[in-house]
Amino acid sequence: MIEIEPAPGARPDLEDLAGQAGVVLAAHVVHEAEHPRRFLASCHAALGPGGRLLVLEPDGHVSPEEFEATRRVALGCGLVEEQTRHLSKSRMMVLARPPG
Repeated sequence: MIEIEPAPGARPDLEDLAGQAGVVLAAHVVHEAEHPRRFLASCHAALGPGGRLLVLEPDGHVSPEEFEATRRVALGCGLVEEQTRHLSKSRMMVLARPPG
């Protein structure tokens, strides 16, 4: 099942999904969050064991240094990096909630 949860004000309201999401997509939104750590922690909490968070940020709007800072925050929330890539016009990372 796919459930779309808009993030009003770049603040996800994912409490009702705690530990249930297989995939969370954060497309062009983390840089807009007033509190990126809170945003990413909420995404992490929504993921079930082994669930994945896909973060996409616009290349021309988010510098490599800003994207690296997002990566460090995500890792600090307990996520594990699986992949980081530069795509056409976007930066992308795939992170996972460790199983168990």
